[in-house]
Amino acid sequence: MLNLLSKEVYEPKYHIFKDAPIIDKDIIKILMIDDSQKDINIVHELLQYELNLKIEFVGYTNTKDALYVLQNVYLPDVIMLDLSMPCINGKMLLKHLKTIAKIKTIPIVIHSSMNNYENIIKANHLEAHAFFSKPLSVEGFERFLLNSWQ
Repeated sequence: MLNLLSKEVYEPKYHIFKDAPIIDKDIIKILMIDDSQKDINIVHELLQYELNLKIEFVGYTNTKDALYVLQNVYLPDVIMLDLSMPCINGKMLLKHLKTIAKIKTIPIVIHSSMNNYENIIKANHLEAHAFFSKPLSVEGFERFLLNSWQ
């Protein structure tokens, strides 16, 4: 899937590590965690108006609130996660989410401007399904959701 020896690793807007087995639904539930409300709003608008799929979108700027919601209130079909956040950074949160039984099978997509080689490799090792550089490639994200990226 990911050719780590290729220069391609540094150039694409996204990297897919695993399939996202979720598209048999009429509406895809997406939960985004990012410390920037502006980034959450931009992604929400992009997905709402440019994605050819119906979505339900919720965003959180506070990782603790997002964790509470994920564990007690709302299970999305996809989690979008920024790497650079205060308190609990994206890598720590990803690692933690993979330990929670009802959450660990939900596809997690890293969405970050920290798109260097080390972060992409780390996201893969922490079992993220994909890594999308900011700004989000809506076409790539849709291909990921539809499992048509190959």
